[in-house]
Amino acid sequence: MEPQRTLFSDSDLLTTAQTAVFIGGTQTPIPRSTLHYWRTKGVGPSYYRLGNAIRYKVDDLKAYLNSSRHTHTPASSRK
Repeated sequence: MEPQRTLFSDSDLLTTAQTAVFIGGTQTPIPRSTLHYWRTKGVGPSYYRLGNAIRYKVDDLKAYLNSSRHTHTPASSRK
C-alpha cells in the first residue's frame, strides 16, 4: 500500500517539519537541523520569517528542487 501524501497548492506556506518531508519524502525526511543550517549559510530554498515562525512556499521548494536536478554525473577528472 502506497503512503498517503498530502497535496499542497503552490502558494501554501509549509512549516519546517512539513518542508523536511516535502524535500526528503515521508520515509526519509531531511533533518530539520539541515534546513536551519542552510538558512544560516544562505543556501537552500527561500523562506519567510513570520515573527518567530519560519515558513517555506511550495512553489519556492519546487524551484529549489528543480535547480538542484542533475541529468547525469560529470566525467571524473582523474586519470
